[in-house]
Amino acid sequence: MKREIRQYNHGGSNELVVAERQRRYPDVVALGRVINSDTRLVVVDPRLRGRIAAREKLSTRDLISGSVQIWANKIDSFALEPIRGREEIYWWPYDYDSKFIGYMAGALALRGISEGDAFIL
Repeated sequence: MKREIRQYNHGGSNELVVAERQRRYPDVVALGRVINSDTRLVVVDPRLRGRIAAREKLSTRDLISGSVQIWANKIDSFALEPIRGREEIYWWPYDYDSKFIGYMAGALALRGISEGDAFIL
């Protein structure tokens, strides 16, 4: 990431570099956002869900390894509910396939798609 910032920092004109040097951290967060899309954090690991609800201290790695990002406009269509006490983090109560299609295992089942059926998004 540092190499990319240096690569695109022509004479200090990179807004992210300037914001970081000036310690404008809300701007750093906004400018450094890797995925600029309207998604929500959705936990797929039941143990992680329990740890979040219990307010245990978690590492970023814990969160990333036990969750997925889902488009915000899909939260209602999947009837996802926030984890108790954490309104910004949702729980995925459906099937999850960690080896192949991820949360789509549950999403396809909700849509009535079975093995061998064709499905176009």
